[in-house]
Amino acid sequence: MNTFSIKTVVVGSFLKIIATIFVVTIICTYVQNRFSALKIRFNQKQTRGEIIIKPLNNEIIQQHDGSAEITLLIKEEAVCTLDGRLVGQRERTVARIGKHLLRCTHETTLESIDFYVGDVFIVMGQSNSIGASKNISLSPVPVSETIWFDPYKRLFRAPGIDEENISRGIEIGGNMWISFMNKYKTLTSYPVGVVNLTRVATIDRYLQGELNPTAGDYYYNFIIDEIQKYDKPSGIILFHGESATKTLFEAQSYPGQLRKLIESVRNNLRYDLNFFIINIGRNITLDVPKEELDNWNVVRKGIYEVTSSVSGVYLVGDAASYSLNCEEISGDSDCLHLGQKGLNSLGESTAKNIFHIVYETKTE
Repeated sequence: MNTFSIKTVVVGSFLKIIATIFVVTIICTYVQNRFSALKIRFNQKQTRGEIIIKPLNNEIIQQHDGSAEITLLIKEEAVCTLDGRLVGQRERTVARIGKHLLRCTHETTLESIDFYVGDVFIVMGQSNSIGASKNISLSPVPVSETIWFDPYKRLFRAPGIDEENISRGIEIGGNMWISFMNKYKTLTSYPVGVVNLTRVATIDRYLQGELNPTAGDYYYNFIIDEIQKYDKPSGIILFHGESATKTLFEAQSYPGQLRKLIESVRNNLRYDLNFFIINIGRNITLDVPKEELDNWNVVRKGIYEVTSSVSGVYLVGDAASYSLNCEEISGDSDCLHLGQKGLNSLGESTAKNIFHIVYETKTE
């Protein structure tokens, strides 16, 4: 082999080595970048909530006169923007009605959350307020910027059948709050949130927590604590009273208990929060004694008396106008709880009535 051929082989081999190194470098760089990207996404998933402390993910903040002042709690080392504007630790800032984007980075971690400024309603009541329709398939689809929060489970979630309650023997089905939020959002164009504090309990049991803080998570102190998180919400929607129909004494005592609940809540909050009351409906169950059925009218009359005599307490719905499960589903025996058609209609009418009180009366 001559010298030229040897040189050619050496140069060729050297070029192949260089090319191999170049390709390997590209592959390694690509893999490293992909790994870094995956690592960032992995960290984002695993560390969610460690950078942005407040507002919570998907939280809705009560608006006042078109905006809300919020305080951002973030890690001091993080760099954050709110709707593209740089914001600092513990900064107090005004956010207008609508949807907002908060993005923060810390080292290799990116955290990004949406929150809303709109109208917040606290819901309290009993089984009809939770929702017990058996034709849940007729429940409407939530529109955008409608937010349902279950503080008992610390979850933002869609309303519906609750397996935990079913396991305890409580039938929970479709409810009225999706139709309420959808209609309210249509009327106002504002984000709307429902914080559902409903649990099946009498007013006496709601108030037990005022004397005994360990009475249970759905009692009084828990309710006050949740309301205070929303800086004067638009009001409490109370759909309650069915359990007061067992005896005539309970039925006659109900208006006084309702007044006590309203007074206690306002005293603890130190302002007169609006109460929007939905009157209880009908009970046409065949095996219920006539005396108990008569008590329903006593409770209904008592609710009318409270809403017509206490300032800032409004009657916004009457469940007696809407259909029950046994009227919507052939052969069904539940003639106490509203069916889904009834709940949908009640939700829409309640939204219209509250809208009139909250907004239209301001301009009258």
